Amino acid sequence: MLASYIEAILHKNGIHWNNGGSVGNKNDIGNGATVTYSFLNSRPDGLSKELYKNFAPFSTEQQKQIRTALAHYEDIANIRFQKRSSGGTIQLGYADTFFDFDGDGELEPAGGLATRPNDSGARVVIDRDAKNFRPGSVGYTTVLHELGHAVGGFNDVTMGRNPDNQYTDEGEQRNKGINGRTLRAWQDNDQYTVMSYNPHPDMRGVQPRTLMLYDIAALQALYGAHWSHNAGNNRYDWKRNETFVETIWDGGGIDTIDASNQTRRSIIDLRAGHFSSIGSYRSSRDAKNNLAIAYGVTIENAKGGSGNDIITGNDSRNYLWGAGGNDSLFGNGGNDFLSGGDGNDYLDGGTGSDRMFGNTGNDSYVVDSIGDRVTEFNNQGIDRVYSSVSYTLGNHVENLTLQGSAYRGFGNSLNNSLRGNNSRNYLWGAGGNDSLFGRGGNDFLSGGDGNDLLSGGGGNDYLDGGTGSDRMFGNTGNDSYVVDSTGDRVTEFNNQGIDRVYSSVSYTLGNHVENLTLQGSAYRGFGNSLNNSLRGNNSRNYLWGAGGNDSLYGRGGNDILSGGDGNDLLSGGGGNDYLDGGTGSDHMFGNTGNDSYVVDSIGDRVTEYNNQGTDVVYSSVNYTLGNHLEYLELQGSAYRGFGNSLNNSIVGNDSANHLWGGQGNDSLFGRGGNDLLRGGSDNDYLDGGTGNDRMFGQTGNDSYVVDSTGDRVTEFNNQGIDVVYSSVNYTLGNHLEYLELRGSAYRGFGNNLNNSIVGNDSRNYLWGAGGNDSLFGNGGNDILSGGDGNDYLDGGTGSDRMFGHSGHDTLTGGSGDDLLYGGANNDTLIGGADADKFAFNNLNEGIDHIVDFVKAESDKLQIRANGFGGGLRAGFLDAAQFVLGSAATNANERFIYNQSTGALAFDIDGSGTQAAVQFATLSSGLNLTSSDFILV
Repeated sequence: MLASYIEAILHKNGIHWNNGGSVGNKNDIGNGATVTYSFLNSRPDGLSKELYKNFAPFSTEQQKQIRTALAHYEDIANIRFQKRSSGGTIQLGYADTFFDFDGDGELEPAGGLATRPNDSGARVVIDRDAKNFRPGSVGYTTVLHELGHAVGGFNDVTMGRNPDNQYTDEGEQRNKGINGRTLRAWQDNDQYTVMSYNPHPDMRGVQPRTLMLYDIAALQALYGAHWSHNAGNNRYDWKRNETFVETIWDGGGIDTIDASNQTRRSIIDLRAGHFSSIGSYRSSRDAKNNLAIAYGVTIENAKGGSGNDIITGNDSRNYLWGAGGNDSLFGNGGNDFLSGGDGNDYLDGGTGSDRMFGNTGNDSYVVDSIGDRVTEFNNQGIDRVYSSVSYTLGNHVENLTLQGSAYRGFGNSLNNSLRGNNSRNYLWGAGGNDSLFGRGGNDFLSGGDGNDLLSGGGGNDYLDGGTGSDRMFGNTGNDSYVVDSTGDRVTEFNNQGIDRVYSSVSYTLGNHVENLTLQGSAYRGFGNSLNNSLRGNNSRNYLWGAGGNDSLYGRGGNDILSGGDGNDLLSGGGGNDYLDGGTGSDHMFGNTGNDSYVVDSIGDRVTEYNNQGTDVVYSSVNYTLGNHLEYLELQGSAYRGFGNSLNNSIVGNDSANHLWGGQGNDSLFGRGGNDLLRGGSDNDYLDGGTGNDRMFGQTGNDSYVVDSTGDRVTEFNNQGIDVVYSSVNYTLGNHLEYLELRGSAYRGFGNNLNNSIVGNDSRNYLWGAGGNDSLFGNGGNDILSGGDGNDYLDGGTGSDRMFGHSGHDTLTGGSGDDLLYGGANNDTLIGGADADKFAFNNLNEGIDHIVDFVKAESDKLQIRANGFGGGLRAGFLDAAQFVLGSAATNANERFIYNQSTGALAFDIDGSGTQAAVQFATLSSGLNLTSSDFILV
């Protein structure tokens, strides 16, 4: 099937010459032919006298020039011309020619006339106005045109204003081509065919030097192509800024279009059937579409000149050189070699594995294959690669733009500019101060070393500036940033998505950035006025939400979380965390570890779960501990603090607080103010602090701290065994068992229960009152008085005075010169170290057991003279009044010590009628004498 432009030029029957001069038709086209020709000297029979006048022979030079035209036909197609002296298949003449072009009966001068192949032969007559027929002249174009009729039966393709009123050279109605085909208006000119009467639209006045694109195709359709013509390695070039119009027919070889001597812009297109623009037009303008490459021709190489050239290759392996100027080179198919030369060049190898050299200047490259290679050398300009495949910049190439479906773009050690496409890209700047632009898609941008600029463009982008002080712009979408230097800057604008910064240095979120995650060794993370999400790392972090409803997550480490303004969510994660929601109604989760919470609003909520550590709440509003919270401290104007079922510690402030422990073994500290403390169930510790406090331990074994005479401790029956620690003189109230003096307190009194009263290192006065009491003087010269009941008195260090009173008491002096008086009933007296005195007031107070009477320590027996009677007087005991043995031996003896039994008795009348009364038992075998007694 013939191309439409070929059908338009050929006669509708496809008439042409066969070998031997016979006429063929469209059914046998494509075969070569040998055609004979001769030059006419006069008008032959059969030619109209009106159309052909004044015949004259061609000059020798003119015949030579016409033979050049015939040779040109031979170069193109498989047709050969043999000259005859007369006759022949084609006869060529020289005369004045006329034709009725408009069909109105009026003849007009014609440039030439010709007949198509027919059985009588064909005739070509050139008008005598044409004086020479050199290529590029009007005459030469006329010869080519008229030979087209005679050799190929070509149509006059130009239609007039009225296509139905067109005539052939013979005056017959003009025939359309094969299948009625005609050329389109834009094809009907000398740019495409010499068979048109219209000039080249861009090169008016310039005559074609050759058959043109469609002519060659039509001629070869009739006779076949002459492939052996220009079959070697040919170079096609022209004079500098030459003006011409022609078409190249080349049979083979490695060929080059060489415009290297041209100073104007050359547009070279090596594709068959396409036009190039080389040289000049009318000296002052660039030529345009003045060179065509015939269909079927392959020209491999092209060289530009010093202008800003455009060179386009074909599907073969092309070598394209731009030379000087800002050139654009397009390799198209094949594995091409492109060299831009000097200037700012654009190199696109097209398909295939291409090698591109931009040379000096700021060059641009298009890469579409992983086999493409871009080569630049040092100091050859600032260059850019446009790649539709993933690409890594080579040495000395600065910039990269991804196109099409390319995903990955990597830089080098230079200051690169990397630009992504609208797909998802991974851009890495490597070394240097780079600029990365993601455009559309969810991009990953990594600056690498240097002070980089990263811009994510549209999509949810990930931006990592790498080392150095980097500037990062996420633009629209939910972007993520990696910050690793205090010099890094993140910029977002309003309504550009929900963004997150991952920072390995302490960081404060800038405007319009919502979220922050700390990494590495970063310690501090601050938010802004938005609703931020701040996440710490496994180190100790300080997170501050600032304004907005923020979410703070501490993760590992002992963190400080401060929500700032707004209704915030705080989660401490692992470690012992400090959580302060700030203003607003905040929700705080400490998670594992011993956490601390700050509550400043009744809307604040604290949540802990089982086995998540021992936690404390610092509240400036009245507060009740929730589940799994152990400690509470009131601050500010808060006055009420309540516990839960755990072992709570609740601390008040300087206001009048109401603290209630609830269940568990709680510790309540009122601090300042006149506080009300309620322990609740279990064993509680209540310390009202300064002020006049009221304390109710309730059930359990409770402990109280009293520091004011105005403090009141209240216990009720069967509410446990309780202790009071008092720094003021104190008397145990009802249902209180234990008392311990602290600070400067010196007096401690019990009640009718079995009390334990402990003094301090001051001089104490301890009184047990009722019950079986235990009194401990500790340091200082104490006075211990057991009161009723079987009491235990321990003076501790110091010179103590101890009085057992009623009951079977035990008195231990400890160190120091102590006085021990058991009182009524049988008491146990232990003096301890140093010089102790064991006191006896009356004979009827029972028999006391002195455990450690030591003469070597100057222990003494102190007797109240008027209490014993028998003529005793205060002072020292007379030797005659003491005897060793079991009974008095005379009337003077009063005190009898039995060394065998240790019994010490008193006989009021000596050997008289009244019996001796034992009042003490000492160790046996003592060398007791009257000097061991003191009478008072």
